[in-house]
Amino acid sequence: KARSEEEVLGANINIVDQLIAKTAKYSRNEPGLCETLYEMLIPYNFKGYGSDLRNIVLIVDKETARYPWEMLRDAYGGSADPIVTKAGFIRQLSTGTYRVNNELAKNDNAVVIGNPLLNGYYPNLPGAGSEAAMVADQLKERNFSVLPFINQPGADAIISLYSKSYKILHIAAHGVVNDKKTGQTGIVMGEELIITPSDFKQIRYVPELIFINCCSLGIINKEDEDRLQRKYEVAAGVGTQLVEMGAKAVIVAGWEVDDRAALAFAETFYDRMLNGYNFGEAVLEARKYIYN
Repeated sequence: KARSEEEVLGANINIVDQLIAKTAKYSRNEPGLCETLYEMLIPYNFKGYGSDLRNIVLIVDKETARYPWEMLRDAYGGSADPIVTKAGFIRQLSTGTYRVNNELAKNDNAVVIGNPLLNGYYPNLPGAGSEAAMVADQLKERNFSVLPFINQPGADAIISLYSKSYKILHIAAHGVVNDKKTGQTGIVMGEELIITPSDFKQIRYVPELIFINCCSLGIINKEDEDRLQRKYEVAAGVGTQLVEMGAKAVIVAGWEVDDRAALAFAETFYDRMLNGYNFGEAVLEARKYIYN
C-alpha cells in the first residue's frame, strides 16, 4: 500500500514505570516482568512478531528510550528465551534534536576508561577495571592506538576526552542519578566529578562506536542505593545524547549487570566487531553467549 498505518497504544505508563523502578534494583532474571512488559507495551497486532526470527529495528523517542525493550519476552511464542537472544534487535532514536554537520573521528584511536579512582565517594569497581583492561588488550591486538585510564584519577581521562579524537570510546564506571553532592545525573569519574549528557555534547569529534557500562556492586549502602540502581535513566539520558551527536553505534547498559556477564559481553562483542561482523550481528552474538 502507499500508506503507512499508525496506531496509538493506550498503555498505562504509570504501571510500567513502577514495575521497572521496582525491578531495576535486582540483577536476577525476572521472567514475569519481561512477559508483563511485552503484553503492556507491544500493540496487539504485533504480538508474536519476532517468533519467526526476523531481525528487528525498534524506533524509539526520548521518552520510550528509557524502557528495557531488550528484556521483552513473549510468553505465548513457544520459547522461554528472550527475543534478543534469537533475532537481531537494535534501536534507532527518532529525534528532532541533532548536531548538524557532525565530524567523526577518522583515526584508529581508542580511549578506554575503567574504574576511575573514587577514594570512597562511591564503592570501588574492580570488575570494571578488569573489563576495561580486556577491551584495551583486544583493541591493541587489532592495531588500534589505545589510551587506557584504568584505576586512575578520572580527571586525567576527561582531559583526553576533550583534547583528542577517538574512533572508539569505552567506559566502565558507576552511573548515578542525582549524585549525593552535585545532584547531577551521569557517569561518575571522581568525587563531585560527574560527566552529564550535556557534557558529552561538547566533544567536538564524535567517536563512531561508544560503549558505556555503568557498573555496580551487589552490596551498596542504603544512602547510595537509589542513586546507583536507576541505570535505565542514566542510559537513556547519556545514550540519546550520544546518538543525537551523530555516533554510528552506541551500547549503554541500562540494568544491573553481573561483572562476569559484563566482561563476557564486551569480550564477545569486540571479538565479533573486530573480525568483520556488522554491529547488529556482533550484539546478537554477545547476547546469545552471556544468556547461554
